[in-house]
Amino acid sequence: MVSTVKLVDAQEAAKLKVTTLVAAIVLAATFVQAEPASPETCTTADGTTYRPFVATAQAAREIYTAIVHSRGDKIKPGNKILVNDDGSYWTVFQYPARLPPERVVGGMVMVTVVAGGGTLEMTINKCNGSLTAHYSR
Repeated sequence: MVSTVKLVDAQEAAKLKVTTLVAAIVLAATFVQAEPASPETCTTADGTTYRPFVATAQAAREIYTAIVHSRGDKIKPGNKILVNDDGSYWTVFQYPARLPPERVVGGMVMVTVVAGGGTLEMTINKCNGSLTAHYSR
């Protein structure tokens, strides 16, 4: 058996990574049906209707996870990946799984403030799967 190895430059390697990432996103959006599909229907410019590409929160969570890992980022220990349904899109981000319990000191309720950030946040369009991402502050 003879194998041929093609050496690629950095630009072509980046294209291959993007292609692999897009394939992972499409697979996650297509095959993940752990939750009921969004009741929303999508409409093209000519009036054709179709089901959303990213119909469930679980699909959005898996897309987020795939992108975090492909970038070499980390899901911080003790964090959950939260997905908010914001109508036509999902908002996905990391948040501490447990917050300290409320305490009362001198008759005043102490408020817990979550600070830090630096993790990836994204919005994913339910209908076409497009996304925008940024790092939280």
